[in-house]
Amino acid sequence: MTIASAQARLLTLTMYKSDLEYRLMSISNQKQTLALQSANYAAQYANCGGTGSLENDPYMLSIQYMDKALEAEQKTLETQQKAAAADLESVEKLVDTNVKKDFKLNIGS
Repeated sequence: MTIASAQARLLTLTMYKSDLEYRLMSISNQKQTLALQSANYAAQYANCGGTGSLENDPYMLSIQYMDKALEAEQKTLETQQKAAAADLESVEKLVDTNVKKDFKLNIGS
């Protein structure tokens, strides 16, 4: 792999990892919104004199379902991010090694 192609790969991996981090942040924001909606709904329920459990409430079940879906997506993205970080590290090592070799060859001549 030439230095130019390794550098292009490095930039692509950096962009991909950054995109994954943004998506993880977006999921975190969505989960916070769901938690806030759940808390608001429970407070309204209590203020209206509700005394039963919200365990089987359709609205609360839908919030829990959405939270579980976001959790699964988050785990997938975290796995992809770890793989991208490992790939990025290996490409960085390759670039460093190639630069050192080229530098030694040019200086030694």
